[in-house]
Amino acid sequence: MCPVARERTIICLDPGTTKTCALVVRIAGRTPHVIGAARATSVGIRRGTITDLRSAAASIAQAAQEACRAAGTRDDRTWTAVSGEHLEGLAARAEAAPAGPEVRQRDLDQCLRRAAEGAHLPPGREVLHALPGEFAVDGQPGIASPLGMAAQRLSVDAFLVTASSSALDNLERGVESAGLCADQQVLSSLAAAWATTDVAERAAGVLVVDIGGGTTDFIAFRDGRAALVGCLGVAGTHVTRDIAVGLRVTMGEAERLKREHAAALARLVPACEIRLACGDRAGRWFLAEIVEARMREILELVRSRVRQAALAPTLAVLTGGETRLAGSATLAEEVLECPVRVGAAAAPRDARVARDPAWAVALGLARYAAEQRPSSAPRGGPIARAQRWVRESFK
Repeated sequence: MCPVARERTIICLDPGTTKTCALVVRIAGRTPHVIGAARATSVGIRRGTITDLRSAAASIAQAAQEACRAAGTRDDRTWTAVSGEHLEGLAARAEAAPAGPEVRQRDLDQCLRRAAEGAHLPPGREVLHALPGEFAVDGQPGIASPLGMAAQRLSVDAFLVTASSSALDNLERGVESAGLCADQQVLSSLAAAWATTDVAERAAGVLVVDIGGGTTDFIAFRDGRAALVGCLGVAGTHVTRDIAVGLRVTMGEAERLKREHAAALARLVPACEIRLACGDRAGRWFLAEIVEARMREILELVRSRVRQAALAPTLAVLTGGETRLAGSATLAEEVLECPVRVGAAAAPRDARVARDPAWAVALGLARYAAEQRPSSAPRGGPIARAQRWVRESFK
């Protein structure tokens, strides 16, 4: 367990394809309090990756400045969510001999570092997170936390989340170009899981699916440990584009129709007509059919990845802005073949954030940050990030 830290204030940033969410969070001990919130339209970000540095920085700056204005503070240390199809997960194993007669924190750090170093990643890729799984002490498996135990040999089954170095660097540059200090980077789906699930659900084996504007991020847990991560470049903007093509309307009109009249299951909507901006009419059921086809495809792609990993979740939690569509959970139950609920993060009482799935990642960053050991490592570049993920890996 990490020591109680002094009070600190951070900005939790979720830079998405369609919107950038920013929360100013004051952390006292291990409790986060949201004191400011804002969001801005994203420009220069596509499928979780920065495509125009100057435009992306402007979007980030606008959201962060408005959140700081609401909070009455000018803090700039930023925890940023990372998304994108470049993210991958892989299993790794390593052993180490404890330096003394009992296992200390530095022994856990060394073991985890060896697991990451032994992965032999190709050039241009690096470890974003090294998440500890099961430990073994002198060949005895099934050890959840070996701290303080007598041991001559320590081993760990780790789960590594790897990413494109250039994608992480460009995200860091976007944050710094916005006048902020790029402190930590956290897997978007991991943050979503921290916002919408509890320890018991992760121990039982939960799948978290975050359907946003440009990407669908997912993470699956087995026995409380991450076992699968992934990101699809198919999400809400594809739903909107399908509506625009199917009804021959603009993207703006398609987004309005989706928000006001659509559903994820066509059988849930009445057989009536809706009026388009041009004055024409369209069947509401036809609109829902368009939406259902794309949402079903997204969920089937997630299901395929879960089955390839030989996982059988006991529960799936949907979050992200697109899950506000009526019938999302029912459709997901049909496709994923397990119980499903829509998981909006419960905002702290002092937060000016609605109970809205679109804020789940930013709120999850706040909770995740509150549980980590504060890092004094210098910011910037893959070496600094490698120093930080060791500190983040054990709570």
